Amino acid sequence: MSLACPVCGSQRSGEPFFELADVPVFCNQLEETGEAARAVPRGQIALVACDACGHVFNREFAPARLCYSPQYDNNLHVSAHFHSWARERAAELVQTYGLHGARAVEPGCGQGDFLELLLEAGMAEGYGFDPGYRPRRLPAGLQIEVGSPPLRLEPAADFLCCRHLLEHLAEPVDFLRRCQGLLRPQARAWLEVPSLEQGLEQGGYWDVLYEHVSWFSAASLGRLCERAGFGVLRSRRSFGGQFLALEAVLGLAGERLPEPPAAEGLAAFGMGWRARLQRWQGELAREPRTLLWGAGSKGVMFRCAVPGGLPMVVDINPRKQGCYLPGSGHRVVAPEALRRLQPSQILVLNAQYRAEIQAMLADLGVTARLQVVA
Repeated sequence: MSLACPVCGSQRSGEPFFELADVPVFCNQLEETGEAARAVPRGQIALVACDACGHVFNREFAPARLCYSPQYDNNLHVSAHFHSWARERAAELVQTYGLHGARAVEPGCGQGDFLELLLEAGMAEGYGFDPGYRPRRLPAGLQIEVGSPPLRLEPAADFLCCRHLLEHLAEPVDFLRRCQGLLRPQARAWLEVPSLEQGLEQGGYWDVLYEHVSWFSAASLGRLCERAGFGVLRSRRSFGGQFLALEAVLGLAGERLPEPPAAEGLAAFGMGWRARLQRWQGELAREPRTLLWGAGSKGVMFRCAVPGGLPMVVDINPRKQGCYLPGSGHRVVAPEALRRLQPSQILVLNAQYRAEIQAMLADLGVTARLQVVA
């Protein structure tokens, strides 16, 4: 039976406007051998729009297939550029909402990097929960537990931070309702997810993952908040438009929600896939010494779809180096390997990192042409 709409629960949706077969169930869980990486569990993607509320989701998603563990690694803070951007967001939130000396809670906090930045910006305490957390020494005021948050938190938090978690959940409304038990009345919330609007505008095919049951628009994320008892204060896109950020308040009415994206935009996204695929297949056939930079989810999805080029991927995350991409089995190497490999071209899947990567190449003395995949 196909999955019901995660936002409104409707069983009615249109035909899929975008489909992928046999994709890795996990993009951010690398393997120790190429054989194991090519043999990972796979799933199907069939993106549909809910007829009742317009929310976009993968109706073939099966939540029981996902089991997060410390092997899962989606840490973007290894990038100095991303960490600097996140630090600015944390300082902005603390200043805007007067959160100096306040308490924050973050389900799905990963390794707690953003909570640390909130404390650095002036918050007094942070509570984090994540099934993939790897215990480490934490700064004063920060507590992180392996697993999911409790039903109640004492003392209650003043601020809920939920970053890049809701898109993984088959029942996000129930999850946010449970989060109310962690918060004081009229607590503020910051919700951040990948942006559907940006994906449609830019052809974000490499952002369609099995891990992500939902692809939120400003309209559907706002509707989710309202159903869970939060009023929407404002929504905006950030990090070059790739992330949709929504600010909300518990228990109060919010702003009027926007309309969901038009069906024409969804259809155009689906129709553009074949041309995009052929373009990059042709590019790698013409430039066989092409190397891909980035062993994150975009890199995994690109390498599953586009064969050719050098059989490895560069990444700055030391925990990924020496491992293999799920699905394609490409080996992950450190940037220093570029001196030996001498690629003619390096592909970057996220334009936000271009300047950072260009500086690294200059330091390494690598003269390969850098091209952003669009």
